[in-house]
Amino acid sequence: MKIYLFYPEEIFSFILPKDVDGSYSFDVDKNEESKLINVEARNGQWVIYSIEGVNLVNGNMFTDSYPLTHDTFYVINRNNKNYLVYAADVLKDKLFTYSCEENLSMVIGNTNTANIKYPCQLLGANEVKIQKQGNGFVLEQPKDCVAYLNNKRVVEKQRFLKIGDSINIYGLKIILLNNLILLNNPGNKLIMPNLNFGIKLYIPKDEEEDKTIQVKDRDLYDKKDYFSKSPRLRRIIETKKIKLSPPPQR
Repeated sequence: MKIYLFYPEEIFSFILPKDVDGSYSFDVDKNEESKLINVEARNGQWVIYSIEGVNLVNGNMFTDSYPLTHDTFYVINRNNKNYLVYAADVLKDKLFTYSCEENLSMVIGNTNTANIKYPCQLLGANEVKIQKQGNGFVLEQPKDCVAYLNNKRVVEKQRFLKIGDSINIYGLKIILLNNLILLNNPGNKLIMPNLNFGIKLYIPKDEEEDKTIQVKDRDLYDKKDYFSKSPRLRRIIETKKIKLSPPPQR
C-alpha cells in the first residue's frame, strides 16, 4: 500500500510493506515531535490512528482510528491545520494508455459537463481542463482547485505543460507523453461516456511476427580502445617496511 500526503506545496509518498505487520510513523516536518501519519497492523489489517497532538477528523469531530482502505481519503489535524492523506493500492494502480489528437480537450471534474468524470467529493463543482497546444499542453484550473504538477502544487490559474509532465488531481494521475496520455483509474470510479474529446484507447500494432534469433556475446571494446592517462599505472609491487612509534603511556 502507498500513502500520499497532500501537503500545501507538495505531494509526499510513503510505502507500507506487503506483509501487514508492525507499526509505522511518517512525517516530513522534522521540527514536529509528534508524527503526522501513524499506521499499525491490527487483526491483519492496516489501521491509521490518532496520537496526542495529532487527530483523525471525522466530519466535525475527532476519532481514534480508521481502517486503512484503498482509494480512500483521510483528514488529519495537527496544530489546528488539516492535512489530506490518500491510500492507494500499488499493485492495482495501473496506468492506461490513450493516443491524443491535436483537438485534445480534457475536462476533468465531478460535473455533468466533464468528459472525464471523477466522482471525488473534494473536487466539488470545479473542473480542470487540459488542452493540446502546439508541442505541449495547457492546464486550466479554478482558483480553489488543487492540482499538482510533478508533485508540486500548481498555484497559477493557467499553466503550460511539457512532454513528460505528470499531473495529480486528488489521486487521479495524468502523464503526458508524445502523442500519448497515461491515465490511472482510482477505485475504478472514472467515467468517460465517450472519447470524442481528442483521445482514444491506444492499441499497439504488431508490424512483424515474433522471430527467434540468437544473440552472440561480443566485446564492447577492442584492444585499440583501451588507454591509460598519464601518469601510467605501475604493475610492479614493491614492499616497504614502516617503523611505527609505540603508543603513548596512560
